[in-house]
Amino acid sequence: MPKSERARMLALLAAMRFGVLFVDNDHRIVFFYPAFCEIWGLSSSQAMIGRPIGQVLQLADNRPALSDVLSCYLEEHTALEDRVDFGEVTLNDRRVIVQNCYRVTDPQGVTNGRMWVYEDVTQQRLIAERMVNLAERDALTGLFNRHRFQQELERMVSEANRRDHQMALVFFDLDEFKLVNDSFGHTVGDELLKSIAREINLQVRRHEVFARLGGDEFAVLLPTCDEFEVSKLADRIVQTVMQIQFAAGSHLMRPSASVGVAIYPLHANSADQLVAHADTAMYQAKAAGKNTWRIYRPDADHSRNELNRLSWKERIVDALENDGFELHYQGIYYTHNRQLAHLEAFGSHERSRCRGRLYYAGQFYWPCRKNWQNHRFGSLGD
Repeated sequence: MPKSERARMLALLAAMRFGVLFVDNDHRIVFFYPAFCEIWGLSSSQAMIGRPIGQVLQLADNRPALSDVLSCYLEEHTALEDRVDFGEVTLNDRRVIVQNCYRVTDPQGVTNGRMWVYEDVTQQRLIAERMVNLAERDALTGLFNRHRFQQELERMVSEANRRDHQMALVFFDLDEFKLVNDSFGHTVGDELLKSIAREINLQVRRHEVFARLGGDEFAVLLPTCDEFEVSKLADRIVQTVMQIQFAAGSHLMRPSASVGVAIYPLHANSADQLVAHADTAMYQAKAAGKNTWRIYRPDADHSRNELNRLSWKERIVDALENDGFELHYQGIYYTHNRQLAHLEAFGSHERSRCRGRLYYAGQFYWPCRKNWQNHRFGSLGD
């Protein structure tokens, strides 16, 4: 190779920061570029030309401690294929390199060695990791964020369906946290949230998912559990938060948490419903005096009644516009002779989206009283 062309090639390799190594068919080094020595922790003054690559890499200070990196140099398929990708290797100094091997041929197409190219991709991997953290981690606490929580929730619900087992959601927030922010400022509130995250993280097992959903709301997903197991975690959360002593200036605070638990599929038939019922259970804990935990109880779920009341206005407007009210009569009889004394009239509402189902006046009387004047229903008796 002419000196000028060789100089251009070396300048290109220097700019690209690739480590390059040429070996012959007997795996003996015939050429190396200095970046190869820098990557592997070898002295460029060492006599390497003509030596087996295995001997040279055994002297490398930066070779991986727990990996047999030499075996790939001796694999038979490296001599048969034009290009072999050996993937990533993490070196002793934690740098990540990508190894690729290329077959070298003479003008007649006869193989006379291999070229190994090493690319340091550490920065790319760090940037990729940071991007993942930005997408999946809460910036304040370092916990998983709502986006990652939602992904894990859907995955665990799907897994529970596939394997026919239970999973659980523990939902909690801090009692009177708004008062802390209002009294001491958001900086103190943020420090309290970080302290809560650190302490509760010690109570969560490796296979469980601990996330901050926003504000002072936190959640823990348990992929496989029973009621006893999730109850123990809920109690540990309450006790752990209660034992935290948090100083704000001269004030010493002892925070407390209200914790709600819902189990799938025992308490919900979808991921969204599981979240809603865990949230409801948390408010059941607050209604019980705060600083405690509750497992979801359908009989104590007042949100169903609230939702039912909210939907009645739409139903009544629909019934007024589409003649959905009916009058019914029932006879009142004397007991001694069974003769008709008088008729009693009452209204009913036929649900337009489910024909045949009747709602009687007692079910929609109070929504009518609350939203409309009584005279609008006078036509029911006409």
